[in-house]
Amino acid sequence: MKQISVIFYVVFTLAFTTKLFSQSEKENQLGIGISLDPTRIGHVSYYNYNPEFGLFKSTVTNATPIMFYLPINVTERFRLEPSFGLYTINNDNTTTSTYPGSFPTTNSSSASTIAVGLRGVFLTSLSNSFGLYFGPRLDFSFVSESNGYTQVYTINNNNTLVTNNSDMKETDINIGIVLGAEYFPISHFSVGGEVSFNYTTFGNPTITNTTSPPQTPPAYTTSTETTQYSFHTDALFFMRWYFL
Repeated sequence: MKQISVIFYVVFTLAFTTKLFSQSEKENQLGIGISLDPTRIGHVSYYNYNPEFGLFKSTVTNATPIMFYLPINVTERFRLEPSFGLYTINNDNTTTSTYPGSFPTTNSSSASTIAVGLRGVFLTSLSNSFGLYFGPRLDFSFVSESNGYTQVYTINNNNTLVTNNSDMKETDINIGIVLGAEYFPISHFSVGGEVSFNYTTFGNPTITNTTSPPQTPPAYTTSTETTQYSFHTDALFFMRWYFL
């Protein structure tokens, strides 16, 4: 019984040591990274609705210029890299006048862009501290925007508080090819950059207008069909830290 215990101990020790040794040879398998994308500043277009001026287009500024990444080196030659970015802005203001018979008015607006993506790149090592990669990328941008204003209307000497809201949702899709370089000043940390050629298709916005309390519906409706796309080159600056 004692001999069997010794054999099991030796086998377990050898297996555990071999596993640790194999793990030490396969470094930089999983990490986190951030990128700075100057092309995303003022990049996303979206739509507003104003009862006085109708439908008009504007742009979300500074929309997710910084993205977060999860580099996963599946093999020494291939990497999967999911990404995530977020941008939100909110604004509320109330105007009050001392003019006789006037009432406060409230305006609010908000916008957000949630960007998620995935890239699969092939790795080429030129030295122990420098390498290149290339491959496809796919990104989705979920854009939403909301505007509302509240006013008091006087009808037949009765004051009525009316709230008007306009909500917009849009999904944009980006497909591209990337070519990048990665430099390791130390074994688990890298800096680098990449260039890419991309095609972006902007989704048709879905706009919903509501009024509270509900008003008499108009005798007509208006719909807008939008087609928008672009071809563009981008550049990213990267930092990645590998903890496994």
